[in-house]
Amino acid sequence: MPIRVAIADDEAPARGRLKTLLAKMGDIEIIGEASDGDAAVNLCANPQLDILFLDIRMPEWSGLDVAAWLQERGDERPFIIIVSAYDQHALEAFELEVLDYLTKPIRPARLEKALNRARARLNPIPSSPVDFKMGLPYKERTILVAVESIHWVQYENGVLAVQTADQRLFIPWNLKQFEEKLQGHGKFIKISRQTIVNLDSLKAIDPMLSGTSILEMKDGTRLEASRSATTRLKTLF
Repeated sequence: MPIRVAIADDEAPARGRLKTLLAKMGDIEIIGEASDGDAAVNLCANPQLDILFLDIRMPEWSGLDVAAWLQERGDERPFIIIVSAYDQHALEAFELEVLDYLTKPIRPARLEKALNRARARLNPIPSSPVDFKMGLPYKERTILVAVESIHWVQYENGVLAVQTADQRLFIPWNLKQFEEKLQGHGKFIKISRQTIVNLDSLKAIDPMLSGTSILEMKDGTRLEASRSATTRLKTLF
């Protein structure tokens, strides 16, 4: 399946150069363009959009404004890749959970690296041997937890809640640290910018009129999935 992308940049030549680079990547389908921030926001309404390339300086909304708006909505997708002639906004951009930050002129190898990060996030995580255990820092100890026993994790106020089959642990991690520790083990999916669930612990999916959904987990917890995550779940079940 191709990766569907859109480009938002107020300079048509810049959009053209990026389109030329993307056309050489093979599995990329460009499904939209925008020349200002308002139009970029409208592109995000497409549930099939996987990646939005955003320039920083645009009329109406800046690229950072659009990224902040998406973060506030809590949608997992589209992933944001910032493309800018200026590197001084990188820290602010990563605080808004963008996938990557590219500086102009874009080098093909650097673009490929950013797309590989997206591919890793977009592809379903395969199942793994049931005996894999993850070490979780808890108080002054390291607790070994079988990955298949983890129902869901949720990041809030600087703490990661990890719900297992028999306990809930609060650890000083963020979601990125949890994903890195997973190392591809288990069948997990990110349903929002704050929450990851184990598909084997999912009991029911209740669709909402807004296009989001409420997931009922086997432990009874109800968690909200973003529109993009809901769309992906429909393809898995």
